[in-house]
Amino acid sequence: MPPFFDAYALYDDHQTIFLAPHGYSFNTRQLTELHKLPPVTLLLASANYLRLPFFLGGKIMAGISALEQLVRDTGTSKFATSHDGDKQATGLVPLLSREIRYTPADFRERELLAERYWEVGYEEVAF
Repeated sequence: MPPFFDAYALYDDHQTIFLAPHGYSFNTRQLTELHKLPPVTLLLASANYLRLPFFLGGKIMAGISALEQLVRDTGTSKFATSHDGDKQATGLVPLLSREIRYTPADFRERELLAERYWEVGYEEVAF
């Protein structure tokens, strides 16, 4: 993933919630630091894939394979998708982008994801 995509580890004495709305790839040092925290009990990350031309930002969301790697890296017991809602784009962007959307049925077909998927309801809120 490009370095400008941040992820956050929110933790207390007992558990960690890992938030990576665009996905995340750990380097060795980061992974070592994550594993010093309490166990990751919830991962919130995107499952969809979205790529724009390089001059518009390139890869924006890494897709289901990257999500599987995040599940492995964090060792999470549960994950829920985040930031996978419809993207409001106009003009050339929809024509130049490549998007692959995944559903809960796709997670059930992948053993690692099927056993950890937490299907929660949510509503997008815009101000």
